[in-house]
Amino acid sequence: METIWAFLEKPFMRELMTVLLTLACLFAAFRVVNHLLKRLPKSRLAAHIGPSATSFLKSFAGFALKAMLVIIAAGVVGVPTSSLVALLGSVGLAIGLAMQGSLSNFAGGMMVLLFKPFEVGDVIEEPGGETGTVTDVSMFYTTIRTRDNRCVVLPNGNLSNGRVINYSAEPYLRQDLEYIVAYGTDVEKVRRILLDAAQKNARVLSDPAPAMVLSRMEDSALVCLLLVYCKVEDYASVPGEMNEAVKAAFEKEGVSIPFPQLDVHIAQ
Repeated sequence: METIWAFLEKPFMRELMTVLLTLACLFAAFRVVNHLLKRLPKSRLAAHIGPSATSFLKSFAGFALKAMLVIIAAGVVGVPTSSLVALLGSVGLAIGLAMQGSLSNFAGGMMVLLFKPFEVGDVIEEPGGETGTVTDVSMFYTTIRTRDNRCVVLPNGNLSNGRVINYSAEPYLRQDLEYIVAYGTDVEKVRRILLDAAQKNARVLSDPAPAMVLSRMEDSALVCLLLVYCKVEDYASVPGEMNEAVKAAFEKEGVSIPFPQLDVHIAQ
């Protein structure tokens, strides 16, 4: 027994045991961090800051905590932490110069987190013209799902520096629907037809009430503009439904939709 203890008390064995114990503690600490991060979306903090900030905080905190644990473990086993921090700083600088785009995306994610131009669940139109529902906001990228069920991954840098339309910022949206009728058509009759079709559509809101104005007088037709309001989730469905209803009503009421016309005068 004394021989075994004497062997274990040798310097290299003490260092080996320290390394093994440190690795075991580091592994256990990683498990604890992963467990806490899994519970974060269900915490009171997540309910307070919102789903977008929670997703960003989860990815950032996981990276930062694990990096800090590695530095602490290195110090315990005898690696000079000052040298390690300096080395990591140099490596970080080199990586940063090589990954300027990623750093821009990280900064963009911070801007999205702080100013909250949109959150998970909002319907947005990104600078490139894609429209979809935000499903995730991470450190570097934001993911949206389009109406045709495509998953689009967007760099946060582009979102923070570009023009983003948030369709979910207000409780309802306005649709501007244009309908053309022939010259000589009774405008009040057209107004009655359009407003009646809007009132019969269940997706069109009664408050604010629909309205119609004579928008333009073109070369061959009058352009009537129908203004209707609807909820965000009905925004894509209203135009098609209204167009079908208005076409049927125009045919029933004898309102003609003109073709482009050109009058030619022949000099005698």
